[in-house]
This record gives sequence, C-alpha cells and structure tokens, in this order.
Amino acid sequence: MALTPNWKMTFGELTVAFTNSYHKVYDNNGAKSDYNGTFYYPLPTDQMKADGGTWYWLGGTMVAAWNATPSIPTPMFKVPDGSDILQAPTGWSKVWDDDKSGADMWGSCWNANAPSGYMSLGPAFSSQAHLNTYYAPGSGDGVDTFRCVREDYVHAATIGSRIWNDDGSGAQMDLACWNVVAIPAGQDAWNDGSTMLMAVNSYLGVGNYGTPSNTVYVLKVPTIGESTGQVAQKPSLTSTDEPAEYTDPVTDHRVIVPCSGIKDPGKDAAHQVSETPFYTLEREVRYHRVLYRDNTTGDTDQDPYEDVAVGVSDSQSSTFSADYNIDVGFSLGVSIGSEDKGSVGGQIGVNHSVTLGYATTTSVAVMQTDTMHMDLHVPAGQAGALWAESHRISPRRMNGESVASDDGLGYDLNGSTVSSTYPHS
Repeated sequence: MALTPNWKMTFGELTVAFTNSYHKVYDNNGAKSDYNGTFYYPLPTDQMKADGGTWYWLGGTMVAAWNATPSIPTPMFKVPDGSDILQAPTGWSKVWDDDKSGADMWGSCWNANAPSGYMSLGPAFSSQAHLNTYYAPGSGDGVDTFRCVREDYVHAATIGSRIWNDDGSGAQMDLACWNVVAIPAGQDAWNDGSTMLMAVNSYLGVGNYGTPSNTVYVLKVPTIGESTGQVAQKPSLTSTDEPAEYTDPVTDHRVIVPCSGIKDPGKDAAHQVSETPFYTLEREVRYHRVLYRDNTTGDTDQDPYEDVAVGVSDSQSSTFSADYNIDVGFSLGVSIGSEDKGSVGGQIGVNHSVTLGYATTTSVAVMQTDTMHMDLHVPAGQAGALWAESHRISPRRMNGESVASDDGLGYDLNGSTVSSTYPHS
C-alpha cells in the first residue's frame, strides 16, 4: 500500500496535526513601542476536536504586527495512552512584563520550568495581572494543554533572526523575541535522514536587546518514508522510430513532509491546514533521450555526439529553494530547512537524500554540475539512441497535485547513460 499523507500523521510517539486557529493573549496596542507585537497560543481545529483526546501545544507563537495571525501553520500534538513523552511544566519563570508600557492589555512572558528529563521548546504569555502584579500563565492563557517534551525527542537548534522587541515601550523590563530555526546547532553535516527536526512555530524570549547565547531546542522525530519497489526500466529501441524525449517517470521513493516545511505558492496557512497539512516529496526516475540517429539507409557507420549539461545547476538550486523551501544540489543533496527563512518558527530541518534513494546525504555525486561529452556509435543499416538517466524531485499536495512548475526539479545524472541500436545486432 502506497504511503499517503493524511490530515494527521504519527511520528514515533507523537501524532501531529496543524492549526491556524489561535487565542490572542496579548498585544502591545497603546504602548509607545517602536514595533507592534501580538502573542498567541494555538487552538485545536474542529477536526482535531472531533478526533477526540487532548491536543497539546509546545510553545506560544507571535506576530510582529497587530490584527494578524501567524503565516505558518502551527503544529499540535496528541500522544497514545500511557506515553510519558509530554509532561506539564513544574512551574514558570518570568522573563518580562509590560509594567509602565502604557499598553491597553496586561501582559507578561514566562518560560516553562521543565521536569527532570524534559525540555521546554518555547515560552507562554500571561494575561494574568492585578494592580501591577503579574501572575504566571493560568487556564485562561491555555496552559492546561501546554507541555514539555522528553529529552530523547528534542535536539539543540539554532537561533535565527530577531522577530520583535519592545524597544521604546517605556516598560521597566526589556523583551526581545528571536526565531528558533530547525537547523542542528554546531553541526556542519546533516544526519542520515532517519530523523527530522521540527520547530513548533514558537520563539526564544530574552530579557535584553543583545544577541542571545541561549541553547534552544526543537522536536526530533522519526521520518516517514518508503521505497516504492518500482524500478524504471532502461530504455531500448524497438523500432527505427525516434523515441519520445523522456520515458514515462517512475516514482521509486517518497517521504512525508509537514506543511510548515513546504512553501506552496498561492496557498496560505488556512489552505494548508484544511487541504494539505502534509505533503509528499518524491523522486521520479526517467530517461532523457539525448541522441538519436536513423542510419538505416546509410552505408557507413556514424558517430554523433552531444555535449550535455548534467547535474543540478546553481540557478536551478537557488530558484527551487526560493520558490518551495527545498534545497536540491551537490553540496546539500535534498534538504529542507538549511537556512533561516526569517519567519517565526515552524521550519522543518531534514536531509532526505538517503531516504530518497541517493548513496550519500551530502556531496551527492550524480548531482554535481558538469558538461558530459556523450557519443553514440550507430552502425550502417541501423538506428541508434542514447539516453541519460534523469531524476525529478517533486513536492506534491495531499491530492497528488504537484506544487512545483514542470512537476519538480529535473536534471540529468552525472555519469549515467544507456544506448541502444535497432535492429539489434
């Protein structure tokens, strides 16, 4: 049975679904701040509620604006009965409050105190205050379903760009919020693709305006992928007719990618949540006819040739990355989340090269850009053709539609050709 995405997917002990519904805890409207900011916690969708059980959130989210919600869907999580992968915090430590800011609402930012063996992935905001006394988040701030994560399901990540600070607000305390990026901290190379890093659309809140040196964490979950068992048959001439430019593609590997890792042009967070919260990333194998010569009426052998660009060019790679948030090329293989894209959390960090059937995670030899001199020997009285093996990396929505123009990034492999003549000698 083919691997297909659903509205919820289970990665190890965590069932994941996405929401674009939120409860606003605080905004700084009325303050004298240089920047606008709104702070939320996520709410389960109607589909999650109908599914039953409790859906948990792992960190608050925010937008550097008023009257706007996050542009990236936020993951929520459910666990099987008896699992201890998620635990409630043991308490809260205040990072900031807005006393003296003049904001219309009361607000304060708090870090969760995680139980031993667990980590917190993001802060929570509190609207609990009375007579200039600020209280830790309560049930009205959604913390009944806030959870910390068992250490074997987290990984140290990277602090990205600054999203917001309260500079100019007049508050007695300072707060700056920074992006948390699902790039492994202190690692030059990605893993073998067996695990995926997932930010939870949260942020790091610090009580000063300097560049933070905190250690931040994101989820680390098993990937979901498959080898389909299909094999693209090497082409062979069966007549003297010129073959099609490409053979029919065969999908030999596919993996599941959460929507927070895919840029889907023209599709906003609401569409992704309702229509395609999970995508597949597929490798299609086909053969590209590079040379053909009909020498059936000739009385001497012919040796046509062609210089062919192979591998993934820099322009292909940069365009595909900018358009769809997927990096494909010699140095990174097939990766998602190799850099800070500048938005609040939500990114995915994974190298899918091996999962998609390549021999290495990085320095993928068949993707190396080059110009190959391809030649074909066609004896007198025969027709001949030469094909280059060609791959296409294609992100697809839940309904099977391709996200990318031309059905994905296609390239001819560096160093893989097949030739045939007819009639067969």
